[in-house]
Amino acid sequence: MVFALQGRAQEQGIRFEQGLSWQQLLAKAKAEHKYIFVDCYATWCVPCKWMDANVYNKGDVGEVYNKEFIAVRLQMDKTNADNDSIKKWYGTAGIIETNYHVNAYPTFLFFDPDGKPVHKVTGSQDAAAFIQLAKDARNPDKQYYAILRDFQPGKLDTAEEKGLARSFRTSDKALAGKISADYLGRIPKQQLAAKDNRLFMLQFQDATAVLAIALNYLEQLPKDQFSVKGNLDFLRDLSKQPDAKALAIAYISKLSTKELSEKDNLLFTGHFADEPQVQEIAQNYISHLTDQELYTELNLTFTGWFTQRPTDKGFDVFYHHADKVDAVMKNSDFSQSIVDKVIKDTEVTSILNQAKKTEVKPDFDSLKAVISGKYDRAYADRAMIESKVNWFIYLASEKKEDKYWPDYISARIAQVQRFRYDTMATLATTMNGICWDIFQHGSDKMQLDTVAGWMKNLAGLNANSPVLYAYLDTYANLLYKAGNVQEALVWQKKAAALAPKAKDIQEDYQKMQAGLPTWPTATQ
Repeated sequence: MVFALQGRAQEQGIRFEQGLSWQQLLAKAKAEHKYIFVDCYATWCVPCKWMDANVYNKGDVGEVYNKEFIAVRLQMDKTNADNDSIKKWYGTAGIIETNYHVNAYPTFLFFDPDGKPVHKVTGSQDAAAFIQLAKDARNPDKQYYAILRDFQPGKLDTAEEKGLARSFRTSDKALAGKISADYLGRIPKQQLAAKDNRLFMLQFQDATAVLAIALNYLEQLPKDQFSVKGNLDFLRDLSKQPDAKALAIAYISKLSTKELSEKDNLLFTGHFADEPQVQEIAQNYISHLTDQELYTELNLTFTGWFTQRPTDKGFDVFYHHADKVDAVMKNSDFSQSIVDKVIKDTEVTSILNQAKKTEVKPDFDSLKAVISGKYDRAYADRAMIESKVNWFIYLASEKKEDKYWPDYISARIAQVQRFRYDTMATLATTMNGICWDIFQHGSDKMQLDTVAGWMKNLAGLNANSPVLYAYLDTYANLLYKAGNVQEALVWQKKAAALAPKAKDIQEDYQKMQAGLPTWPTATQ
């Protein structure tokens, strides 16, 4: 077996071997009395690139791994950019993937000097954890393959089981679930209430035995204990499991009006706003609120969660008393956002779904007239903007009908300009994707200039973002396609400097310098 190796010489950090066959690696490991460390990575893998930039190059990491291991890298995916050397080892990557169940990246495999697998862990780690991983890989009590072979309930030290289960969580869920259930079943029952043990149960809730322990813990709690020590949060986070959801609804159903009005219970109940039984309870609570009780930030928030139809009391409040509501909420768009959502859900969604099913374009003019007749014209205008974006992105992206990209771009620009999404730092990642779509499929210079302005603004709002380079890359590509070549080069150079290991960013910069067209990159 021969490993395909690639990398560059490093002045510090881990020294990855290059050009050696598996037999040569074994011989080197035996001669130097070292284990073998294999980094299984993919070229598109962001956590893999993060390891490159933040862990492998650390001096203290290199000191440990270079002393104890022969380190090699194995590319697991295939790309059009692969050279003959990489292509030569596709078969080896397939064998490793099959034999050691490598299905997520990065995966770290460790072998003893005889080539026997001893340890396996999946997922990026910081430098300290990665150094500890090197120690675990040489410790028979921590080695994945030894534990997999020898595990029996009740045999491992409970002090070690939590760490072991978490270390195997991504590489072997079944084994991790067995270890976690063994730990939880052996500790004193009162220790289940500890914050980290509740977190531990959440992490392994997909294991049947762990879920049973978690539900039993909750079922044994007196009613007044649900709202203390984080138990409501624990039940909420467990509620994707049907039995846990049933337990949560049963708890809500037994609350008196006074109990429901408590902050923790209101917030917990709001998590189940889509459940019919809970909706009924909430509507009853809202309908009995006096104006003085209703116009508080907490009760208006709660009412907003449960306002889903025009006949709900909350709809009348948010539609006819928006100024009063928004003053209490200190948010000028609070009422409008709720009314917009109700109108979309009750007037628009079914029509769009039917149009997609029949592939017949909705009659937007008629729909707008219907909404305008029932509500303020401004609500109809906003609903139409959202509807057109939804419809045209469906045709252009999902149905792959390229002729609709101009319609989508026009609708999307109208939407962003109306709602000013380009000024919301929290939407930067979403906006980056939107702007990249427009870069790919737009050609109108005025539109490209407009969208470039959005990205420049969002990059400024997110100057400390770890993915700032991606925003700058999008901005530069938009400038380039709009014909602003020199300005594009300036910003692409900045993007390349922020992402020295992002191969696609570097290639875009080189293409811009050479005057070649740029195209969508794997990074984007």
